[in-house]
Amino acid sequence: MTEIYIGDKSLSDTVSRLISLCNIPSENIIFCDEISAQEQLHNSGGIFVLHQNSGYLRTALHRKLSSAYGNRYRTLPLPIDYSAFCKTAMSLSVAVSVPTDSSAEKEDEPTAIVENGCTLILGNTTVHLTEREMKLYACLRESSGTAVSREELRERVWENTAGEGTNVVDVYISYLRRKLTPLLGEGAIISIRGQGYMMPLPRE
Repeated sequence: MTEIYIGDKSLSDTVSRLISLCNIPSENIIFCDEISAQEQLHNSGGIFVLHQNSGYLRTALHRKLSSAYGNRYRTLPLPIDYSAFCKTAMSLSVAVSVPTDSSAEKEDEPTAIVENGCTLILGNTTVHLTEREMKLYACLRESSGTAVSREELRERVWENTAGEGTNVVDVYISYLRRKLTPLLGEGAIISIRGQGYMMPLPRE
């Protein structure tokens, strides 16, 4: 069954409600806070860690969890964004439900996206981006695991171009998210409330 190891009762209750709302198909997942995560370095399912500081993603604990769980590990900063929580939980559920028998995996199966100009290639899947979408993708990819603010994206991708609408970043994020889904699945770009947008760290 799904287990929750979160010291704060209010947060624990919130997570419990979100789990039921998301209707997660796999129950073999541990949901915990950063403190409890240190006690959950190994189990046969997956682990979902909620943490207070985005800097957590660069700590030794994160590296240990990544090494122990690989593809079966996800994180999300607080406060919780409902949409991001559900997308991340669902992607973790899918990862947990996939057999991990390495003998069944093809050794030559591509695991990294190949970039060719404004084209992204993963296996037999090819996605064509506009120059602007490619710049946006590059900015998010370079900061994988860390939220990038709308202001920073606007400055780096649009160079504060006059005449662009105030919601231009959100519009292009929507375009890019839709195009990346065939390559990275749901949750390719996560909205972090009050912080901006983030691409999850590459899966091990």
